[in-house]
Amino acid sequence: MPLADILKPQDNSAAVYFPIAARSDKSNEFDWEIVNRFFVGELFSISANDKKLAQFQLRCKEHFLNKISDPAMWDVVEKIYFAKRGIKNIAPEMQIFCGSWTEDANPAPANRIVNVLMTLLGTLHLKPPVDAKLNFIEKEIRSAFQAEFKPEKSMVKGSAPIPYLPPLAEVLSADLHYLLSKQHYFLAHLSHLLRFYVFIYTCQIALSINGWKDGEPQKLKDCYFILDNEKASKERSMLRERGWKQVEKGIESLFPVLAMNESLQDKEQGIVPLWALYPNLTDDVLSKLIGYAVDFAKKRNLNFEPANITSLDEALSALLDLSKRQFYKGETRAAAGNKFIDFTKSALCSNFTRVRGSAGKVFVIDQEYLLLLTNLAIGEQGKLRLHELIIEFQKRGVFFDRESQTALVEFYERLGNVERLSDSGDAVYVKATI
Repeated sequence: MPLADILKPQDNSAAVYFPIAARSDKSNEFDWEIVNRFFVGELFSISANDKKLAQFQLRCKEHFLNKISDPAMWDVVEKIYFAKRGIKNIAPEMQIFCGSWTEDANPAPANRIVNVLMTLLGTLHLKPPVDAKLNFIEKEIRSAFQAEFKPEKSMVKGSAPIPYLPPLAEVLSADLHYLLSKQHYFLAHLSHLLRFYVFIYTCQIALSINGWKDGEPQKLKDCYFILDNEKASKERSMLRERGWKQVEKGIESLFPVLAMNESLQDKEQGIVPLWALYPNLTDDVLSKLIGYAVDFAKKRNLNFEPANITSLDEALSALLDLSKRQFYKGETRAAAGNKFIDFTKSALCSNFTRVRGSAGKVFVIDQEYLLLLTNLAIGEQGKLRLHELIIEFQKRGVFFDRESQTALVEFYERLGNVERLSDSGDAVYVKATI
């Protein structure tokens, strides 16, 4: 993971590790149905388009007409499963029929989201589950689908990208495996899963982006939420200081740091996180970094004095400072930087933020996402002690203070999935709802 052979100032790009583009509203309009399509395609190494769907429909028609005595039955099958693409809800792999293929559809933003998710999943490749509980017609359609849509690439992919957040990569992989074992739940909640993980990824990379000297992240940072029916006050310090406020500050550094990280490396050899690049740099590249900083400052019309830089730490810090300064108010790239920040907040975070009186803006988990998170955290175990469940939430980037933990128990009790073996808090078990 060396530096690129030639370092020269170029257009800013953070696309390898982040999906937001600092260009226009349309370039950040994420259609989550299209995200589903691309994601499932990557997961199972298959793809589809309008032409393939039409061809598949004809193959299905031939398949059914050979098996049924009444040709009119095909009209019923076609109306139920093809007219409105109901086939996408037959099995997980058939989610490749999600989303619009019309001329005004905008797949590029969805593709960027999936590319970032795949940096978390690396070489993960899953086979579609075989024990689908389908009716006769659905079994026949799925059988025809599997004959028509074969994996398009080797089960063994190339070298895995290094995820920026390995702890998050680990739980995402585990949650995907579990969700696939519950096929109908997968079909109903795939979009929720992906939106949640893209949001948590945004929060956690914002919190760790300036900690590149600390090396590989070993666990996720504290980030506090409340339930959507809770009230909040400014006295809840954990929520106020370790919630939206700290993430918002980190978002300001995302584009400058990620863009500088990419500009230092050769994309053909693969981009790695700055925390992975840094320890592999040696003193013999110091002059190269200083020279790049001089050229960068000159092209961006920024003041810079290289004379006092004597170490790699100082050189990298200077480059990152220059990258941040180019987006300061009054600089030529200020508008682009502000767009990136605004799009990140609105497109990726707005579903999970609310303004709550004196507490200001806070992170909120609503009932739908809380149930999904609960079921993922419990998984195949069926039930967990409350404190074990809280730990599993934290592994997924969601932290609750004591007031929220109390509200959490009340929520589960209303839902009816709590077992109390005694009055002790440790004897409270939460059961999965699947």
